[in-house]
Amino acid sequence: MTMKRKRRAAAQTNGLAPGENLSRAQFPGKEELYWGWVSSVPNAAGISDDHFLRACGFSPNTQPRFCRNQYARSSGMDSESPPVADPDGDLIVVSDDEGPVCDKKSCQSNPYCLNYLGQKIWEDEGSSKKSYLKLLKLGSDPITRVREPGQPVGLKNLGATCYANTFLQVWFQDLDFRHGVYDCKPTESNDKFEETPIFQLQTTFAALQEGSESVFNPVKLVESLKLRTTEQQDAQEFSKLFISHLDEAFQRQSQPGLRTLVADKFQGKQEYGTVCGRCNNQSIHTNDYLEIEVNIEKNGAALEDRLTASLKSETLSGDNAYFCSKCESLVDATRFTAYNTFPPVLHFSILRFVYDLASMERKKSKHTINFPLSLDMNQFLTAERRSVGPLMYDLRGVLLHKGASAYHGHYEAQVFDVLNQSWYQFNDEVVTHIGMLGAKVKPIDVIDITEEGVAMKRQTTSREKKKRRIESDDEDDPTIPRRVSSKDAYMLVYVRRPDETTDATSAAPVARTPPSHVMTVVDELNDRYHEKCEEYNTRKKAHLERFSRVRERVIDVYRSWELTSHAKAVVVSKQSLENWLARNQTHLPKPNDESVEVPEDISVSDILCEHDALDPSKASNMKCINEGAYDKILATGCSFTPLLFTDNVCSICVTQLHQEKRYQQEHPRLVSTFNEVCEVSLDEPGIWISKPWLKGKPSRNHRLNDPHLSSLDWKLAKPKMHTPYQDDPAPDSPEYRSHVQCDHGGLCPNIAHRRRISEQGAQIIRILYPSWNPPSTDVGVCATCQASASKSQESNRGLRKQAEDEKNRLKRMYDYDFSNQPFLLENTPLCIIPEEFMQEWKQWLFRPTECPRPNSVDTALLFCEHSLLLIDPNSTGDMDSLSVITTTDWEVLQALYQTGPIVSIQRSTAGEGYPAFAHEVEVCQGCRTQRLTDFVEAEIAIRIHAPGEPVPAKASTNGASKPDVTQYRSTGGIVTYRKSRRLRNGKSRVQKRKFVIKKSTTVKEIKMMVYEELDIPPVYQTLFLNGHELADGAETVAEIGLLLNDTLDLRQDQETDQTSDIEEIQKPRVNEVEGFGGTLLGGFTTGTEGSDADDPVPSLEEMNGKGPEHPPSSSPTHHAGAKPCPACTYDNLSQDKNCRICRNPLED
Repeated sequence: MTMKRKRRAAAQTNGLAPGENLSRAQFPGKEELYWGWVSSVPNAAGISDDHFLRACGFSPNTQPRFCRNQYARSSGMDSESPPVADPDGDLIVVSDDEGPVCDKKSCQSNPYCLNYLGQKIWEDEGSSKKSYLKLLKLGSDPITRVREPGQPVGLKNLGATCYANTFLQVWFQDLDFRHGVYDCKPTESNDKFEETPIFQLQTTFAALQEGSESVFNPVKLVESLKLRTTEQQDAQEFSKLFISHLDEAFQRQSQPGLRTLVADKFQGKQEYGTVCGRCNNQSIHTNDYLEIEVNIEKNGAALEDRLTASLKSETLSGDNAYFCSKCESLVDATRFTAYNTFPPVLHFSILRFVYDLASMERKKSKHTINFPLSLDMNQFLTAERRSVGPLMYDLRGVLLHKGASAYHGHYEAQVFDVLNQSWYQFNDEVVTHIGMLGAKVKPIDVIDITEEGVAMKRQTTSREKKKRRIESDDEDDPTIPRRVSSKDAYMLVYVRRPDETTDATSAAPVARTPPSHVMTVVDELNDRYHEKCEEYNTRKKAHLERFSRVRERVIDVYRSWELTSHAKAVVVSKQSLENWLARNQTHLPKPNDESVEVPEDISVSDILCEHDALDPSKASNMKCINEGAYDKILATGCSFTPLLFTDNVCSICVTQLHQEKRYQQEHPRLVSTFNEVCEVSLDEPGIWISKPWLKGKPSRNHRLNDPHLSSLDWKLAKPKMHTPYQDDPAPDSPEYRSHVQCDHGGLCPNIAHRRRISEQGAQIIRILYPSWNPPSTDVGVCATCQASASKSQESNRGLRKQAEDEKNRLKRMYDYDFSNQPFLLENTPLCIIPEEFMQEWKQWLFRPTECPRPNSVDTALLFCEHSLLLIDPNSTGDMDSLSVITTTDWEVLQALYQTGPIVSIQRSTAGEGYPAFAHEVEVCQGCRTQRLTDFVEAEIAIRIHAPGEPVPAKASTNGASKPDVTQYRSTGGIVTYRKSRRLRNGKSRVQKRKFVIKKSTTVKEIKMMVYEELDIPPVYQTLFLNGHELADGAETVAEIGLLLNDTLDLRQDQETDQTSDIEEIQKPRVNEVEGFGGTLLGGFTTGTEGSDADDPVPSLEEMNGKGPEHPPSSSPTHHAGAKPCPACTYDNLSQDKNCRICRNPLED
């Protein structure tokens, strides 16, 4: 910890005298230093050159601080320079007598402080070099992909090919299988051996063995198999099909041992038998197998227990009795399964994916299974085939499926490297050494497979990170076999020990060198990789050499660009200097270019005014550098545009600011003096002045003509009427003259807009406005304006009287809205008028002197050319633009206004409480439909109903439901109605939203509008029009017959969220993809070994469904001669022994 220096004693100073107040003026700030001269200069003529410099802080009178350059070569400190804060943050207090410390905050507006502009990154050579290389975008360094000695090589995931990568890593570690692949040679009938999967597998194994890079790209192997890289497949199915394909290729080889390689390494024999309970006749069938399937019915099951359970015999009786061919009848029998032989490499397939017949979908079981590192398989053979000693197998591979669902996830493998005698975690490109099984590794990307077969990546959550652990009980006891427990284990690979006395780890396996034709390909890959490394290092070295030259020039500039006196200097903005420092890293020439950089102009417009000179109001952003440093900057290929010096301060801006600051000083003083003498009594002579100009708010009419008058007040210390750099408007300016004087030159009759002030107050205002000549209080009101005002008042009284009379005569029409409450007039003759007339009439009644009176009641618009109605009185949409009144009110309207023909209606009750109107004139449906469909854009309403809520069978536009009301009868016999408290206080569950649509808008697009507005997915929306469901999303508004002002009903279907017995969240059913149909493993023939076809290997785009030959499919492929599963009816391939979906045995 840095020790603080002891504070030096400061000289004794005298404090304030008793009663003396502390004056802040003793400590001048930036405003006082830069503009303190304004009070002594009454006008612009007195502004000197020094005043221009002071406005930007360039004058010696501003007491500038020439801060020491922190990065200067000289370590000595100028006696006049302020101390610099320790960059490490350890504050050292030197003395109270010294000036302020130079830091980023206090020197932000100091034009002579050139620290804190970005030099720090250049001082740190390592950091600047790293930033430089990052901006160069040289790409990733290929040396980071170099293979470490003895480290296994990873495989690149091409999208969703992790299922293939895991098995390739397992097969590669089997030396006998690897050598067998190496021994394969082209047959005489195949002249395209290099395009076959067997050659690409040789290349892949050779690259994993002899490659120089840590990751190999198996793209050509994938292309040769015609796999779709965006579809994740079942790893077990891939293993079976690929091994079968390799077996066919091996059998065409000339070496006898190679022909039977698959059978010798992976194939065992088992028998299925049935023993008659009456005659003991046995029916036994022997089958070959490549893997043993293990069913996990409960959590925590042991592998040995599940194998024992699979060998238990089954009794056949009752409805499941066995037909014995010898007894020729149904008899009780016993069915058993037995293993005759086990192969050297034993695969256990854990049945993680089960088929749920209830949901008809595959699900993943999350049960834990534990298995040993060494397993004695002798106990599972038939009694006559058991050996004397144990038949030991050692665990050599664990394939893992990570993910909660059968439709998405990620495959990894934990494999034992036979050469390094170590376990490794293979996660595609990432290969991690693990000391023991179950070691924790970093999160991986889970690949989601959508219904369309598109692979999507996402990061696993903490719940999806499966833990595999070593049982801790008696872990140090060598006599007890160690076990591994896993929830992700998908397949186990065990290898038989050479004999019962030799330990598996004592052998010294040796990997053969790959064949020459394959090593040629691998050597080319290695050579290209080394060339990339050399090329990258060459480019990197050239750029770093150039970087060193640039860094030296930049450091030379900023270490000597400071000023120490008030000499003529170049003025630039702070941002431009920062840009120049950053520019030397972001704008770089080619590394071999020895010339200077491409010239570039750096703008300093952020410190310029509109006159293209230094703006004094932006002085805090200005920095001064010496001319020598600027010449060095020019040598780097940069220039500051325009070039400005300290004497280029804008005189116009300084003059304007001087005027403004003088106003800020003088105006409060004038107002204070005016307030002392402006008041005058009523019996004393005075002067009339505009009240809005002086104080208070103007009238409404003046606000309408000039809205900014609403906040004027000259008497404020900072008047809101004031515009910077401009004189305030005079009291007799055009916008205020009418407040005092009329157009005839006399006094305005309206006294509300003027007020009296004293002659002394008027003299103060005349100081600012000498030409102002206001009328005195002795002047009388203009006779002409007085007469006009009296006449206008009389006219307004007549209009108000007329409006009041009409309101009284049509009081019922004014008070009640019968359009929304037609039940109030059950037995009263009614008629219809346009709603537009009703609104204009009510506005005129409210403001008769300001709003015009309606001219007529035009009901002719409600009739078509056939003299029939264009509107339907029983349609809510049509009635929205109409008003219902009584016939009595209509007769009054006829007497007051010019009217059209009457549209009479009569309310009656129709249906179950739904009101309807009877009308004498029929509705012209053709013209009405044409009117409602003749629109370009229209607004429709959509009612959103909650899940389970019934949708109205008929459209709501055909009528309105009868409200829940209570009837009251007054003493006068008049029936009144009131809504119940439930309707007044309650809220309807049905939401209603409006949307703008066109005739070409489809139902699907309407659903997308609802989705964007209400966040309801289209899959959970059901739209109804007039009670009919709109099921076709491609239909347009015109096709479904949607009319103007129609209302759609939307039922929101509830999203299911259930959990199954194996704790998997149910989702909408996912269609099974076609598996390996259309690939080489699924029966797709191509120019492979043993085939006469001459088709070229398709590209990845074609295999992924992007090409024209292989369109994507989301349904299972039905193959010729397919085997249907009796349980789930899935069509399997003819060579399948078990159903690919539910894993049930298939009949031959």
